[in-house]
Amino acid sequence: MNILPALLEIDRYKLAVGGVQNLEMSHNYHISVLESPVPFKTGLDVIGKYADFKFNITTAKYKYYFSDEERLIKKAYPAIINKKKEIL
Repeated sequence: MNILPALLEIDRYKLAVGGVQNLEMSHNYHISVLESPVPFKTGLDVIGKYADFKFNITTAKYKYYFSDEERLIKKAYPAIINKKKEIL
């Protein structure tokens, strides 16, 4: 099951979460930290099966999808934006 990037806001944090969950309960999620007390954007990959996750710190993949600036939205992959529009 593909999970399209979704915005999640908790206190002072703004996160974008998306990825793939397979039927055998293995996961491949990416969490992009868009706003936080830390002054830079970062990402976290969560890979593996339940109770055996592996975490990797990476760059934020979804930083363009939830921006208000037109120049940043142009950098986003248009297929994901079109899928979200179809769902809405």
